[in-house]
Amino acid sequence: MISPRLFSAAGPFQGRGRLAILLGSAVLFGTGLTVLACGGDEASSTPTDDGGASSSSSSSSSSSSGGSTSSSSSSSGGSSSGNPSDGGDGGEQCNPPPVAPNLDGGGACGTLDFGAAAVDFGPVDASDTVYDGGMLPPGIYDAVSAERSSAAGGYWRETFVVDDKGRFTRIRQIKATNGGQPGPISHRSGTVVVNGANITFKYDCAVTNDAGLDAGEDTLPFEVVGSCDKTYYKYGVTGIRITLHRR
Repeated sequence: MISPRLFSAAGPFQGRGRLAILLGSAVLFGTGLTVLACGGDEASSTPTDDGGASSSSSSSSSSSSGGSTSSSSSSSGGSSSGNPSDGGDGGEQCNPPPVAPNLDGGGACGTLDFGAAAVDFGPVDASDTVYDGGMLPPGIYDAVSAERSSAAGGYWRETFVVDDKGRFTRIRQIKATNGGQPGPISHRSGTVVVNGANITFKYDCAVTNDAGLDAGEDTLPFEVVGSCDKTYYKYGVTGIRITLHRR
């Protein structure tokens, strides 16, 4: 279990890194939108690749880009998204307890292949704008919801694998609009550090379009809700919130 108590208290919220520069400005939604990033993405309001660069820190109740998702599929081909209700914490006792997965999934950087269909971007739920952090149980997580405060269209696809010692792998693909082409598939692996309501990814392997790159690191607001087989991991990226379900 990756626990926030292992790390120092979060400092003032500051965004920095490649993703914050490349993504450009997002449409601010009320007071709850956090402008953050993931490095290596092309310049647009929605990343077309994922990456390794934004860094930020916030208090334990960082505000985010928002929260619910659309209930129908779009023409982009992604599945419909659905935002789980909060309740519980992914760190609760489970029987049997979460088992650390194998981090060698066979793909670039050891990534596991996608485990779920892409999810179409839906609107932001303005009533749910706070990230509460939490303990991230080991497991395999697939994106099940994608919310965006700017124009609709496009999708997000991601499978994230994390063990009980702070190591992770991630595969991701983003389609920015209905009419555009999907972005490249990106592969990442490295270490993950929880600090209050922030989660930092330090990459030691980064491959996009079969080419290696220096991805830097990302620090994003996050929270874990639910428990056991109904555990959800949420994080924010520049006007976007992604929710992943633990298998």
